[in-house]
Amino acid sequence: MAVEVDWFVFRAALLGSFALAAVVAGCGDDGDPRFAARTDDEYTEALVDAVIGTPSGTTIVDENGDRTQVKTAAITATTTTTATKAKPAKDGGAGATGGSTGTGGSTGTAGSGSMDAGTGTDPGTPGFGMWHFDDCSPTSHFLRDSSGFGANAQQALSAACVAGISNLGVRIRGTKDVVQVPDQPQFTVSKRIAVAAWVNPDTVSGDQPIVIKRLDKQTSFSLGIHDGNIEMSVVLTSGKTIISSAPIAPGVWTHVAGMYDGTFVFLFINGQQFGQVFGGGDLRNVFAPLRFGATTSTQYLHGVVDDVFVSTEAISKDVLTALSCVSRPSTFTVSPLASGPTPFDTNVHYSIAVTNNDVGACSPRDFNMFLNFFEPGIQANNTFPPGSFQGGVLGQTTVTFGVDVQGTEDAEPGTRQIPFTIFSSSSTTFEVLNGSLTFELASGGCFVSRRKELMITSTSVVDDARALGNGPWSFGHMLREMAPTPEQAPALAQQLFEHWLTDQVVNGFSVPARPAAQQAILDAWPRLPSGELDLDQTPFRLMAIVNRFDLRDPGAGSAGEGRMVYGLVQSGFFPTNFTVILEYNLPASTPQEVTDWATRWHQLGSLPLPSQQYNEALEAITRRFTDRGAGTDGINGSSLRQLRTNDFHLTFRWELREFELSPTSGLLTEVTVKETPDNSLNGTQAFANFVNQNADALKAVVPGAASNVVPEQFQGAPFLAGSSFNDTFRWNAPGIIDPEARFHASLNTCNGCHGPETNTNFQMIFPRFPGNEAGLSQFLTGTTVFDPFTGQNRTLNDLARRRDDMTAVLCH
Repeated sequence: MAVEVDWFVFRAALLGSFALAAVVAGCGDDGDPRFAARTDDEYTEALVDAVIGTPSGTTIVDENGDRTQVKTAAITATTTTTATKAKPAKDGGAGATGGSTGTGGSTGTAGSGSMDAGTGTDPGTPGFGMWHFDDCSPTSHFLRDSSGFGANAQQALSAACVAGISNLGVRIRGTKDVVQVPDQPQFTVSKRIAVAAWVNPDTVSGDQPIVIKRLDKQTSFSLGIHDGNIEMSVVLTSGKTIISSAPIAPGVWTHVAGMYDGTFVFLFINGQQFGQVFGGGDLRNVFAPLRFGATTSTQYLHGVVDDVFVSTEAISKDVLTALSCVSRPSTFTVSPLASGPTPFDTNVHYSIAVTNNDVGACSPRDFNMFLNFFEPGIQANNTFPPGSFQGGVLGQTTVTFGVDVQGTEDAEPGTRQIPFTIFSSSSTTFEVLNGSLTFELASGGCFVSRRKELMITSTSVVDDARALGNGPWSFGHMLREMAPTPEQAPALAQQLFEHWLTDQVVNGFSVPARPAAQQAILDAWPRLPSGELDLDQTPFRLMAIVNRFDLRDPGAGSAGEGRMVYGLVQSGFFPTNFTVILEYNLPASTPQEVTDWATRWHQLGSLPLPSQQYNEALEAITRRFTDRGAGTDGINGSSLRQLRTNDFHLTFRWELREFELSPTSGLLTEVTVKETPDNSLNGTQAFANFVNQNADALKAVVPGAASNVVPEQFQGAPFLAGSSFNDTFRWNAPGIIDPEARFHASLNTCNGCHGPETNTNFQMIFPRFPGNEAGLSQFLTGTTVFDPFTGQNRTLNDLARRRDDMTAVLCH
């Protein structure tokens, strides 16, 4: 097929796009002089002076009609033969009776033929024609030649335009349905001829021309069906007829082709060579039209013909056999079309049936199927066998891929599309097929939505205008609302990030400076004409809004926390590994107010996401804890509990820091990182003593909570860290009695929770580009972690834990 494509592209480039040639006079009837030359029926006279090749051998017919059977399939200088008597007329007919073809002069005399055969004419410029018949119409005479040479064919009105091998073909019902092409210079034969067509014969009995150039009883070349065989025959200037023949079946589409290259006659059926018969001479040319499907006498093809090709150019066999492949787009179907409401943890099996629609001798296709989908709580996997690959698929063959889908309670109820891509490829073609599976997860009654109520990362929220400029979700707005006054907010921001410029001492521990903060943050931050930081153009992008109702403590006036998570960006676009988390108290003084907070978050689950309705409701919630005055007893009237950072951008060591509003200055001051001892204490007796003495309290801490179980001082020495370096270790020490207490002590620390204890690679919420949702850690979405100290596998899924906690309050 590759040869075919290159060749036709070359021809098209050479010839350009020719306009459909206007055909005048006659409209294909007997009055058109271009079609006056008759084509008599073949095989009406005895065949003489011929060579007939079949799959079983070769027969030589002498000038008297006597036949010699050759034991081998090829003719050589010496052969072993057996003589037989000549058979009557039905055995041949490609040649003419009475004398041999003339060889001299410009026209020459062809024995007893009624017209000059023209064997000595100028062969003209080689060319080709291609007739697809897709423009077949019972109200039109014309059939376009798609080669660009303009050799448009004609047919009678009321033609039978039927389904062909590709789009339309022509059914030949009698000789009046003949399709004719005027004799043109490119069809003057001399050294070579190549002919091909798709046919679907109703019967293969008798004599049925497919493509023929014959003047009266003198043939130049012919491709046709004769008594159950497909035959390619040519007549040389010497008068010798060369025939290659092989059986053909009725009732099926078959690609038939023949070629003479100046030496051999070749026969092809469905792209496979079935014959090669020696000729060795120039072809006889006759001044007659090309006729498809019938002679002008009584013989015609009993069936349908399509995609006829005739060429006098020097082409390879590959070009000819490539026509036996009709490449069609692959297709697929999905069953079932939709899952219908599906309960949690219930599998739905989809079958994707992919069909290679190629027809003929096309190379097989390989199919690769990929699922383009990820959503926590929805499991979609290719089933084995066959998996995601099926190779060597032949034309007109269907293969099936399987996909199993189920949803857990970590997923949101509702309908989603699970997209997939199928790559279809062969040696000559490549396709991309896209589709989707419709999966509906049924609601289990009272249901807390992770995406709408707990961890809100939808781009319809984080990329909303509210998160930009001085919008109510922007980083600048947060700074203005927490500062002593909005006017002091730029100074608060400046002072916050200047902490990284010099060494700090927190709880007696040194926190080394990270001076790259000057260039990466303060210098990159646009400033006002006054020199102050422009809070409407902060270099921080909203990544998530988080509901931590699970951290509630009604006795302390808290319904948990609301968190705003931001990521530092470079050049206003590129995300970095510097995250800022603002953690606000959800103020509640009574049990009912605690429940009211849960209800507010839960009502978001009933609103469509994305929608402005959802964003408006979410804004009303966030303003309750981020706006000035939300914390009536808080510093600056702010409900901010702490600001935390997670940094691997300013230097090559992960570090977590923590800040609180100062009751004296109203600005942010660096404080200890809660629940996290200094790294130097890991593996020490002091850490073991602490764990053993506080085992029950450690196991009761909710992950992520800023509790007070870990003291600033222990056994008379600083204990709580000034910052937490995340060096990917687990907290442990010899002498710890309760391995569960050890696990929880490690899990509760900043660096333990953000490290191997939870299969987390430093970050819980990953930096994002605009238009993309932030990714979440496995600790949040679900993972299994091996505990080397107990030898057990621990299953962790913190968002599922938070969902269950809130569900217990709302759905009791």
